[in-house]
Amino acid sequence: VAIGCGWQALVAYVNLTTYYIIGLPIGLVLGFKEGLGVS
Repeated sequence: VAIGCGWQALVAYVNLTTYYIIGLPIGLVLGFKEGLGVS
């Protein structure tokens, strides 16, 4: 749908932003603080 509407750039920015704002901090917390094997 995004490709057909010409929203490729917008979708790419949203994807990168949500990765750095949501995904990376959650991954760090779960990996280091919750002791899931990351050392």
